[in-house]
Amino acid sequence: MYLPERKPEEKRFEELDSLRGLAALVVVVGHFAAMFHPGMVFGNGPAEGWERLFSSTPLQLLCAGHFAVCLFFILSGFVLSVHTLQPGIAPPRARQLVVDMLRRPLRLIGVVLACELISLVLWRQGWFFNQEVSQMLRNDWLGLFWQGTPPENALRDITTAPFFEGGRYDAPLWTILLELYGSWMVFVIAWLLAHLPSGRLLLLVPAIIAVRQLPRWLTSCGYNHPLAAAERWHLLQGFLIGMMMAMAWHARPRWMLSLWSSRGFRIGWTCLALFLASVPAYAPHEGPWFGLLPSLPAELAGGHPMLGAGMLFAAVLGGLGRGWLLRPTPLMLGRLSYAIYGCHFIVQGSISCLVYLRMTQVGHTVIAASTASFVAMGILTICSALLLHRAVDRMCMRASAALGRQFASKHKIAPSTKIA
Repeated sequence: MYLPERKPEEKRFEELDSLRGLAALVVVVGHFAAMFHPGMVFGNGPAEGWERLFSSTPLQLLCAGHFAVCLFFILSGFVLSVHTLQPGIAPPRARQLVVDMLRRPLRLIGVVLACELISLVLWRQGWFFNQEVSQMLRNDWLGLFWQGTPPENALRDITTAPFFEGGRYDAPLWTILLELYGSWMVFVIAWLLAHLPSGRLLLLVPAIIAVRQLPRWLTSCGYNHPLAAAERWHLLQGFLIGMMMAMAWHARPRWMLSLWSSRGFRIGWTCLALFLASVPAYAPHEGPWFGLLPSLPAELAGGHPMLGAGMLFAAVLGGLGRGWLLRPTPLMLGRLSYAIYGCHFIVQGSISCLVYLRMTQVGHTVIAASTASFVAMGILTICSALLLHRAVDRMCMRASAALGRQFASKHKIAPSTKIA
């Protein structure tokens, strides 16, 4: 059997923490490329030939931020439901559901608030330089962020609606809004599934239909978020895919084990997963690599990258790269992944853009300027993430865990072992 056997006491899927860290790095590289070499991501405009190579071949995987976001949501759907759906354990009480739903925003809020406040200070001080770089490179996408001056009611927005307003101050935080609501959706559905003796998959059908209709419902209600647009809520399907992975993990039918025990099947599955994950989300599917791909049904939000993310996630669950993912460096990257994700875009819009401007103004080539910007961004992002993790994120994790322990102690039940 190729699927890794797990010891009874091994309740955390630690390799998935490392996988989340790698996905965060892909997002960082993707946003950097979109800023300074937009042809790598969008495949249009005055792009160099080597930039189009990234947007028209599987090299796109190195900066496939859309794929990474799909993978984030699948990861969350799995880890937030896998222990609840474990066969043979007592279904959670309704009170446990309420506590889990209270713990989730407590777990996420620290990085969100810290990044919004840091961004607001930098914005008010005029320390974002993305507008100048946008004009220099004729990159309209880069010019969408930090326009003009901050809103007068910025502090009120941040303190009263941090998740909804996050994308205004730190664009990637729109995904944390979906993460919060997707997590709540997982908790509710997993609680219902845990009380069903059979037919669990049937309950996911109305959930998938509801998510499919969600953008239309939001639009009809007047929803008009500038960054977390209505159609992006389709991506909540990633959480449902993660839940299906959790059920498959517990079931592990014999035919699945038989297929995965074949080395040829594992190699073919992984190669196909990586290929689908590399399909560009923001560039046209042209050329010999992607031009012949069939279009996917509209019901599959995220397109080919979502399918690739699901296949790659299944491969990692099956043991792909587990030995490497459990090494100290990938595990440390996984612990910092949320902080990296939260702060990297702020660093890129300020320091990276400043370095790029100054180097091009004194006559350095575009490649030299972007290389120096990337190095400065990498160093400052890691240092900022370390500080953010130790000062803020770890405190939120402890507060969330303390709430869970207090409830478990009061009601004499085993504390939750969910991770994410």
